[in-house]
Amino acid sequence: MKTWALTTYQYKATMTKEDMAKLLEVYGKFGVYPGVKEHFEFVDGTGGFFFAEVEDTFEFFKYLLPYEEFMTLEVKWVIPVEDAAKAAMEFVGI
Repeated sequence: MKTWALTTYQYKATMTKEDMAKLLEVYGKFGVYPGVKEHFEFVDGTGGFFFAEVEDTFEFFKYLLPYEEFMTLEVKWVIPVEDAAKAAMEFVGI
């Protein structure tokens, strides 16, 4: 079953130019996660976010691990609004 994830990240405050070079090496090695649909960077340089369709949460977690040295990641699992509305209507008895 496919799942959707909105992942935000903030670079660690102690990030140096050398750390950024190492991060770019990691990114060069692993590339973009296969299910990423959109990926944005904050123009203030503090981090960014990406939206991905995830087929295997274990593989997604493994993909994120090498980046934790350089950033704080937060993953929000999301569902389509139609599914959320259906669940809410069922909950309230509509």
